[in-house]
Amino acid sequence: MRTKIFTWCFIALALVSMVIGYRYSTQLKQGISQKPEKTSAMIEKSVGVVTPDTRIIYEKEYQECGHTVVSGYSQRDKLMGLDSRGLNDYFKKSQGYSVSLVDNIMVIHQTISNKCPEEQNEFKIKEYRGYIAVYTGAEENEILLRVTSIRAEMLPENIQRDIRAGKYSFQDEAKLNDTLENLDEYQ
Repeated sequence: MRTKIFTWCFIALALVSMVIGYRYSTQLKQGISQKPEKTSAMIEKSVGVVTPDTRIIYEKEYQECGHTVVSGYSQRDKLMGLDSRGLNDYFKKSQGYSVSLVDNIMVIHQTISNKCPEEQNEFKIKEYRGYIAVYTGAEENEILLRVTSIRAEMLPENIQRDIRAGKYSFQDEAKLNDTLENLDEYQ
């Protein structure tokens, strides 16, 4: 009898621990996954003005693909001598900018609604009037490069489905051509 009570208490304790652990982990995940809200382009903890010694980091966040490109800022001479007010006038929130200047390091963050240049230059295999075609560019401004002689209906069903789902995209034209040669063998 005593062992049964002990077993049931142990099971109840284990279940309670699992529930508490699960709730804690979901709250922790939610806290980590939420990005800090960017409310304005205001300078955080502004330290003086931009000088030749100020290190400038330029971040471009492309929302459509989720990539962030980090580089130097090519027009740093235009920023020399600007204080927080001047920087806020130069980098407008309405244009997707936020700026921070802390400890002589300035971070310019720009949010852009398109895909990054790397993904805009990708090649995609799609169907065009029953034939396999090659497109390039962003989804909303795609350019039809060429239409092949490969009939889409001759391809296996799973490949047709993947092409229609947009799963055939390439950064390298050589890989694109290799794939087209492989698809041509189904004819």
